[in-house]
Amino acid sequence: PTITITSPTEGQKTASKRPQVKFTVTDNDSGVNEATVKLTIGDNTYTVADFEKEATEGGFIYTYTPTEDLPDAEYTATVAASDNDGNAATPKSVHFEVFAAAPTLSVESPTADLITNQKSVQYRATTNAASIKVTVNGSVQEVTLSDGVATGNLTLVEGENTIVSVATSETGVETTISRKVTVDTKAPEITDIDVSENPATTGATVVFTITVTD
Repeated sequence: PTITITSPTEGQKTASKRPQVKFTVTDNDSGVNEATVKLTIGDNTYTVADFEKEATEGGFIYTYTPTEDLPDAEYTATVAASDNDGNAATPKSVHFEVFAAAPTLSVESPTADLITNQKSVQYRATTNAASIKVTVNGSVQEVTLSDGVATGNLTLVEGENTIVSVATSETGVETTISRKVTVDTKAPEITDIDVSENPATTGATVVFTITVTD
């Protein structure tokens, strides 16, 4: 028989905890002996009773879907089969990796709920992600990721700013951190001064009441 594994591809990384293994077994002479079709993943072996199948010219297309989540690790999927004359095909294998864990992300600067009078703040974060995207109020900021450290300068506007950091793994799994930073560049304003004794008399206690708004 001829064995072709179409999914996963060799060396593929996947975020799916239950990645499908899809393969075709064909034999144009005596036909495929389905009792001999086996799929091995790690220490587990599966047979046609575990597969979905559809007919194709000279054989079948099989699909196996794990019934339980696979831990993040590297795996080898091997398919073996024989024809009805007892001729065994050379087993075919592919290596793949389940990488479903969300990336780590720690934003060190700016701190959460920071209030500043500067319209530019330094950004620094650590992550094991493949990439990171940072936005301020929806606008993408320029941030450089090197050796797990992301740095840059963020441009803010007067008032409240929403900073969103999205770290993405090689397989597309995301971790998001959102925080608020407020820019306040307006100085306090003295709006009223009241004197309790006005005009003051000799020896009297004078109380000044000053109203300041910000």
